[in-house]
Order: sequence, then C-alpha cells, then structure tokens
Amino acid sequence: MAEVTGKKGLWLYCIIENKEPKAFDCPGIHGDGPVFVVEGGEFAALVSEEPMKKYQLVRDTLIAHQKVNEVALQTHRVLPVRFCTMTDKKEKIVDEVLVPKATEFRDKLGEIAGCDEHGLRVRWKDIDKIFKQIGDADEKVREKKQKILSLPENQRHNELIDIGHLVQEAIQAKNADTRRVLNQKFPRIW
Repeated sequence: MAEVTGKKGLWLYCIIENKEPKAFDCPGIHGDGPVFVVEGGEFAALVSEEPMKKYQLVRDTLIAHQKVNEVALQTHRVLPVRFCTMTDKKEKIVDEVLVPKATEFRDKLGEIAGCDEHGLRVRWKDIDKIFKQIGDADEKVREKKQKILSLPENQRHNELIDIGHLVQEAIQAKNADTRRVLNQKFPRIW
C-alpha cells in the first residue's frame, strides 16, 4: 500500500439515523482506533481515524469494514458507505454528505424499512462430478487436457494454468445457468 499522505483521515463505514444509542463497541479498520459518530442533523456517520493511504481490497480490511456495519445494524437501520471512502475533516462529512443528502437518506431508509438481507451460498455437492462433466462436454477443455497429457511433466505448468481458466469459465457458466433455472422456479427468493 503506497502512502498518499502522512496524515490521518476519517474512514466512513455507514450512515445511520441520528438517534440513541450511538455508542459502538467495535474497532476500526486497523483494530487500534475506535469507531465513533459524526453527527449532522437527522443523520450521522460512523467513522474511525485511519491513515490516509491507498487501500487494497484485502480480506481482513473488508471484514473489518463489514463488521462495523454489522454492529450498527444491531441498533439502527444502516446505509452502507463504499469501501475506502475517506475524508480529512468532520466538517466535510456534515456539510457535504449528512446535511445536503438528508432527503435522499430519508427516502433510502424508507425503502428498506421492514426489509432483511439474507445471503445464500450454494456449493456443488459433488464437484469432482462437475469437473468430469466439464472435461467431457467442453471441447476446449478436452483439447487442452489432451495437449497437457502429451507434454513432459516439466512443461505442463502454463498449460495447467490455461486449463484452470477454462474450467473456471465453464463453472461460472454452469452457475449462471443454475441461477437462471432457480430464478424461474423460485422468483421471490432470488
């Protein structure tokens, strides 16, 4: 991560209604600074003080960002803020976000009132069977497989990477087809 400046700024996690309670017991992105509230009219922003730098999308940072939103969800309706949204002053949050966008925030919170978000992850029960089906059905994969088998073992590395990409594309296509079928059968839950 390359430093943009040597100073600290405010990392925004989410927007909430400016009501009680507003104490959030969770650490910020780096785990060493607390999350606190910046109030501005009827809305507030959850922030933490963090180094102003270019952040990469890495698992630990994404999880830390999401954890703050989850803690806020326990007591408030939440409008999440895009990952790595930062500013250098509290006044900017109030004057450029919370106050001028109050109507938009009110409308968005009205849209999500009474709604829940649920995630669903599906795993193939027999992935080896799926790989075999792809290997048998996909002509590009079959050709690449034959080419790999004809090469000496010390020359297979790049070809194995290529076949990995082909299989990944085939699995993504299979997932999309499965999603399409499920959407037709169960349109309300997807």
